[in-house]
Amino acid sequence: MSAIDDTPAPPGRVSWLRRLKDRWEQFRKESPEDAEAEAKKAEAVNALIEQVATWVDRRRLETPALLFLETHKPFAYLGSQFFLVAMPTVAPLFGLQRAEQLYALMEKSENVDRLIQRIEELVEAR
Repeated sequence: MSAIDDTPAPPGRVSWLRRLKDRWEQFRKESPEDAEAEAKKAEAVNALIEQVATWVDRRRLETPALLFLETHKPFAYLGSQFFLVAMPTVAPLFGLQRAEQLYALMEKSENVDRLIQRIEELVEAR
């Protein structure tokens, strides 16, 4: 294979670029186990969103919580990466499973948006 186009390489020889492309395609393929793991992770995040929103609503801390979440939403991913690095010290405090759930919650800004929306729904339902 040529580095520029998909013309075949000489017989008996596969270019390094083709091998790299094949490995990348193999890496990108999702297995059923990955889909199941993602579904479990999504369920855990949904449960955590519900728990946090209920906790905030019971204590009537919606204003400071919403202010904090809205102002720090752009830094959610950065916070999740810091949390990942700090996981060995944070896991004994929260437990490994809870720490992984908190990491998954902060990993995507959509989760923070869903948490904000759920807090607002609970406040309106009062």
